[in-house]
Amino acid sequence: MTVEIQRTWPSADIAARIAQAVAVDNPEYVEVRAQGAELIVRVRSTSAASARVSVDDLLACLHAAEATVAMTKR
Repeated sequence: MTVEIQRTWPSADIAARIAQAVAVDNPEYVEVRAQGAELIVRVRSTSAASARVSVDDLLACLHAAEATVAMTKR
């Protein structure tokens, strides 16, 4: 099973900073990359339950990274 999340940011710089902030230590099943202003997160899993846990964790990390970017823009 593969789950892909894509989000377009206002700039390539922001997408790259978000990608760096949420990069994980398990590259064999999670891929995070910025492609221009687009952030792409791909999670590979052997089960729906495992994919859900990984995606939930990544979404929490994305939320924190978004908040940090928003604060640095002030």
